[in-house]
Amino acid sequence: MPTTSSKNVLEIHSLENLTTRFPLFKDQSSNNYEMIAYNENQISFTAPFKPGTIGLLIQMNAIIYVAGVPHEFIASGKITNVENFSFQCIYTIELARYDHKLWRKFQEAVQSTQDRTDLLFRSMRDLD
Repeated sequence: MPTTSSKNVLEIHSLENLTTRFPLFKDQSSNNYEMIAYNENQISFTAPFKPGTIGLLIQMNAIIYVAGVPHEFIASGKITNVENFSFQCIYTIELARYDHKLWRKFQEAVQSTQDRTDLLFRSMRDLD
């Protein structure tokens, strides 16, 4: 969960198989998965390994924090990639149905934070 009021984060609270409505991961009720990467219509997150997930249609219930303010984010999509590491995997979901306006607002907030961080580091470098 975000610890500062200006945090821009997406927390996945539940993922379920869109066809069966069963949870994708057994430990979902006690764990939230935080997005680690995104692009225009995809997100990636880490979670335990589960075989046979590539190609699954999923429903995702998440909270998007924009400048620390929570927004409900419900989306459907397809798992398009799974990178298996020793203890967990990185899953990529291609989003299909979601709130495009909220998603764009989130991306703009993240980019704004990155721009301010870049400016800070450039200013520090120029002081040397």
